Amino acid sequence: MHMAAFFNEKAKRWVTGRKEWETSLAEKITKSDMYCWIHCASAGEFEQAIPLINRIRSQKSGIKIAASK
Repeated sequence: MHMAAFFNEKAKRWVTGRKEWETSLAEKITKSDMYCWIHCASAGEFEQAIPLINRIRSQKSGIKIAASK
């Protein structure tokens, strides 16, 4: 991907978006909070996950939900 980033704008955004992701994520979370991470491979999967996310929120107040793609 790093080689493709020289010639392809989408590949460049992919590489740039993943720089220091661990540091960025660590700054946004705290160990005392409860989290649920839901990975959706597409926008359609995210649409299907919305009812699940809403149900989790209704049953577990205060839980933080992270959705990734």
